[in-house]
Amino acid sequence: CTAFTQAGFLVNFQEIGPRYVGALHGMANTAGSFAGIVGTYMTGVILESTGSWRAVLFITAGVYAFGAATWLAFSTGERVFD
Repeated sequence: CTAFTQAGFLVNFQEIGPRYVGALHGMANTAGSFAGIVGTYMTGVILESTGSWRAVLFITAGVYAFGAATWLAFSTGERVFD
């Protein structure tokens, strides 16, 4: 499933800032790693408090939907950085 998101996500750095593609990709990768660390911890907290995967999966779906809506609202293929 993530292969479909990577196809549009990774090439966007080249489109919006060809000179800064390394820095842009590094910042996005750092944010993704941080989200993975926090998400793993929060999954444990939610499972401990609810005892069910249902809440974890609903929150995950909400985060994905919010991310998709944000991407659709603000992404561009035009050059942003010179």
